[in-house]
Amino acid sequence: MISVIRRYRCAALGARLTTVAGGFEACLAQASALARALGARFLHAFDDLEVIAGQATVACEILAFAPDVVVVPVGGGGLAAGMASVLRRAGVRVVGVQVAGADAMSRSLAGLPPRPARATIADGLRVEAPGLLTRAVCAAALDDLVVVEEAEVLAAMRELALADKIVAEGAGAVAVAALPRVRGRRPVAVVSGGNIDGPAFTRALAGAPT
Repeated sequence: MISVIRRYRCAALGARLTTVAGGFEACLAQASALARALGARFLHAFDDLEVIAGQATVACEILAFAPDVVVVPVGGGGLAAGMASVLRRAGVRVVGVQVAGADAMSRSLAGLPPRPARATIADGLRVEAPGLLTRAVCAAALDDLVVVEEAEVLAAMRELALADKIVAEGAGAVAVAALPRVRGRRPVAVVSGGNIDGPAFTRALAGAPT
């Protein structure tokens, strides 16, 4: 279910919202059907060359900090594919991060079949399968793909909030959760989102799964 804060921010930008029961895949099917019915262009959330290229600009900004490794959240793979396509050319290692139970890219790259993603505080990464484009890019460009546990994500959210005064949603905190497993002289972790409702954030700070 989409969070209240996400619905509010989309509506504030002028979007007309359609609520769909189910996860990302149900929303994807409904959005595709609406685009066909309206004769509109369908823009995929991650499996689109222009979306991937747009997310690659994050890597261009990070290069100014001269990292030797960049840690990136991975759901469907759009952000990781875009960033890795830039960073690898610059000689920077790229490590993707997923959360256990919502590790579609990891399973796909290992040749395992898709499976339903379980509920997680990192709901922005919760897809059953990566994109075709993003999988191909990630297979070629990621140096490693780490899977973290739910408790590690919650701990990273607390650390970001209490030590750094950063409000991060679960999907935005997974890269920080993986930092202890990543070797590097100048590592950079991408904190990719802060769209989390107040009650869920409060439970995360208390260490309780949402």
